[in-house]
Amino acid sequence: MEKNQQVLLKNEFIKHWLAAVPDQVAVCDDTFLMIGSSGLSKLDGNGDDFPFVIDKIKHHDFKIENQLIISVHKIQNRNFRVEVDQIFFNGSLCYYCKFIDTTELEMLNSELEQSRAQQINIARLTELAELAGGISHEISNPLTIVMAKISYLQSKLSAIDLGIDSEKITESLGKIIHHSNRITKIIKGLKNFSRNDDKELFVKADLKEMLDESFLLTIESIKLKGIQLDMQGFDGRFMVSCRPVQLVQVMVNLLKNSCDALEDTRQPEIKIFSESDGQYVRVFFQDNGPGIPEEIQSKIFNPFFTTKPTGKGTGLGLSLSHHIIRQHEGKLFLDLNHGSSCFCIQLRITL
Repeated sequence: MEKNQQVLLKNEFIKHWLAAVPDQVAVCDDTFLMIGSSGLSKLDGNGDDFPFVIDKIKHHDFKIENQLIISVHKIQNRNFRVEVDQIFFNGSLCYYCKFIDTTELEMLNSELEQSRAQQINIARLTELAELAGGISHEISNPLTIVMAKISYLQSKLSAIDLGIDSEKITESLGKIIHHSNRITKIIKGLKNFSRNDDKELFVKADLKEMLDESFLLTIESIKLKGIQLDMQGFDGRFMVSCRPVQLVQVMVNLLKNSCDALEDTRQPEIKIFSESDGQYVRVFFQDNGPGIPEEIQSKIFNPFFTTKPTGKGTGLGLSLSHHIIRQHEGKLFLDLNHGSSCFCIQLRITL
């Protein structure tokens, strides 16, 4: 009788205590029998009991150390997260279950991701527009060579029977093939770069091949400004799990930033080098420009922050690059160990 009275008193105390709690909660005893609740009727509109959720908690194989979080997908078309804590009443173990409505938060997160995806595409298209002038020049050069070689061959084909040296014809054909392949690679790079790749699956790709593609898209700007490009430490292959188009976008952004930073530098140079510890690969983009002043180093990854003149930059390049690398579970940072004009991309190596 005394034990039953203690249980009744405990239950009455819990009910009074729960009545003062503004959240939607339930309290279960050590057998997961619900002994009190508050606000659960707001969740299902039926009453104060939530058997299917409690059953899910009961049959969940767990040991609570700090807090157990059990996701509950849908309750009346809303999303809830259940947090379970251990509590003690008069020495008896109980479980305190709190129901948190995450519907609005998840909607906001979804909208934020959509906004970021749009920003990435806008930045990619902006960079594509900036690259277009240089790329058109890059394509026109091999096209001119191809057309000249074709004209040469046309003028000589009729003279083949007259003893014209076939080596010159073979050489011209080789140059046509070489420059045609170059045009094909540039066009392929442009098509890949302009593609919306946010929904693409991660694939295993060679880091060096992605670097080569980024060079192909920026080489005209590099040559136009007389920049010396030095690449070291890529003797082996570094395979990473990635969305290749997005990584190329990051590399193009870093190369373009270096080109802009070297505008007034004598004997401008960009060094690209790598190091690896077997688990991670780090690729460094270093230029001999003036560097990033200490007072703004903490702001460079902020959205819309830019030191470029109005109309020249969106202020999104580094911010979105940083976001892309984080999506790849990597790091993008200003590596002050190599000066104030060296950025590092760190990615996990895929075996």
